[in-house]
Parts: sequence; structure tokens; C-alpha cells
Amino acid sequence: MCPSGECTPSDYDSAVAWCRRSITSRHAMLSSSPTFHAEIRAAAIRHRMSYEGMHSLFRTVHVTHMKRSSGGVRSRTMRHVRSYLNGASILEL
Repeated sequence: MCPSGECTPSDYDSAVAWCRRSITSRHAMLSSSPTFHAEIRAAAIRHRMSYEGMHSLFRTVHVTHMKRSSGGVRSRTMRHVRSYLNGASILEL
């Protein structure tokens, strides 16, 4: 992932930690394509990775997060549907 071996294991570890924080905190970049690409570009520079490498790492961390959290979402689906039918907005859910 690191071009010509420029990033160190600690760069990689901090990049993974940044990805996890961005995902769990629901960073604004997750809902805006221009913001997403700008943040990935900035993170790539900060962690001495290529843009493509950072993007791929983020995608991998995001997929892992989704797989781990999908069971909980699935188990709460009917509760959310009932709340929505009773007038709750999507944002409230």
C-alpha cells in the first residue's frame, strides 16, 4: 500500500485507526463525495500512502465494520419499521 516502502508500520496502524474513527464517528465524508475524496487525499498525505492505497484501506476497514455491525442492524429492523410507521423520521431512527 505504501509507495516504494515510504510508510512505516506505525503509519499504516495510524491510518487504520483513522479509518475506524472516521467510520464510527460517522464523519461528514461518509455522506459527501467531494468531502470523502478530499479527506482520503489528506489522510493519504498524512500517513504517507498513495491515494489509491488509502482509499482501498478505507474501503476494507468499512466493509469489516459493516460485516460486524450488520447483525445488530438486522435484529433491530422490525423495531425501526414500527417506529417509522408510527411517525418517526428516518433521521430519528
